[in-house]
Amino acid sequence: MKKILLGVLILFASLSAFAQQRTGYFVDSYLYNHQMNPAFAPGQGYIGIPVLSNLGANINSNIGAENILYPLSNGRVGLFLHPEVTSEKFLAGLSEINFINGVVDLGIVNVGWFTKRGSFWSIDIGANVTFRSTLPKDFFRFLKTFGSNTTDVFRMDNVGVAMDAYSYASVGYSTPLDNLVEGLRIGGKLKFIAGMINMSARYDELQLSMNDEKWEIVGKGSGHILGGGVDFSFDPETGILNGVSPNLKNFGLAGIGGALDFGVQYRISEGCAVDGLRFSLSFTDLGFISYFKDKATFVTSDGSVDFGGFESFIESEESIEDQFKNLTDRAMSIVTFRKSELESDKILRLTTKFYAGVDYSFLKDKMNVGLLYVGHFSPLRNHHEMMVSFDYAPTEWFDVALSYSYMNTRTSIGWLLTFTPGKGLNVLLGSDYTAFRYSPQGIPVNKAFLGVNLGVSVPIGQKQ
Repeated sequence: MKKILLGVLILFASLSAFAQQRTGYFVDSYLYNHQMNPAFAPGQGYIGIPVLSNLGANINSNIGAENILYPLSNGRVGLFLHPEVTSEKFLAGLSEINFINGVVDLGIVNVGWFTKRGSFWSIDIGANVTFRSTLPKDFFRFLKTFGSNTTDVFRMDNVGVAMDAYSYASVGYSTPLDNLVEGLRIGGKLKFIAGMINMSARYDELQLSMNDEKWEIVGKGSGHILGGGVDFSFDPETGILNGVSPNLKNFGLAGIGGALDFGVQYRISEGCAVDGLRFSLSFTDLGFISYFKDKATFVTSDGSVDFGGFESFIESEESIEDQFKNLTDRAMSIVTFRKSELESDKILRLTTKFYAGVDYSFLKDKMNVGLLYVGHFSPLRNHHEMMVSFDYAPTEWFDVALSYSYMNTRTSIGWLLTFTPGKGLNVLLGSDYTAFRYSPQGIPVNKAFLGVNLGVSVPIGQKQ
């Protein structure tokens, strides 16, 4: 059991790969800050190089190498399961709720241009893959200490994983409203979404209780697979899920949906004492994906089992082998999924993001400082982040920005470089999560903060 659960954990970590460069939220030379706030407009129009125009891949986790790998007395490095690693030392470094989140975002077509009176249009076509997982502390305590105590309770409620992949096409528009309020600008985006696959498994209740009189396991969970590309096999007698295999032949459109982005910014007009101060807020991905019925598979896990001691084996008329088999089957039924005939809602909401920021530009807009709050509201777990940033543009064609983020007791440093000549290629490179210390195995030592954002575009039109 430990090996299986450990393998699942390692798989989660390997699949994790949050995109959109938040360090560039206040940077006018960052061509894609309108994807976070559609009221924003970049410093110039552009045509993105296909696939390379806006590429992001990021890992966000409160688990790092220092939580998994430990130095041993023989000079080598061992996993946390090694006997030399005490449970006290291992568990002290974990949070009550541990998570691994990741996003890969691929921009295929990205175009933006200005019209009269400073209005800005944008068209974006791309694909997004998101992975999320929650792992309570008792999940790891179970891996480390199960079997070492005769009296114990493991509460692994709300352990779960989710992954979804979809493609999208959006049209955005922002415009100044100086005729109403000087310095006010609003914007919005309409998105069409093509769902490819969505998978989720979650235990709302999973508990193992052990004492001198009996052991008891209680579990209640559910899951679903929406989309193609994967085949699932179930035991014909028990209905237990016993196999997963890829099938690219049936991979494709599995659902359709839509979303709305809305944003607003207000910049203090010139001549005021606080000229250069700007306020902004936005909501993105207010929407859903509705998956087709024939692309949906639902599973459930619900039940309990208790073992009252070995005296029960003596009193039973069944053989010892049969009794052990029945007990094992009953226990495994709690932590395995069966195909369910009951269909859940196939309309899934997207992870909505909320941005609220204030920034101040000075020295003729060569420097900028900003404070940004970002909230991610997902069906599995909400995520909150505070970021302070500093931006310096020594020339019209070069910009460098630095950020410091605080995320649920963890911190990270981000950076962004933009090269925006009037002609030639616009190039951006940066990361919101920068790891400075790595283990010999290439795993970030403190926390799993890794990311990279790359963009290459051709400028069009005049600089604004």
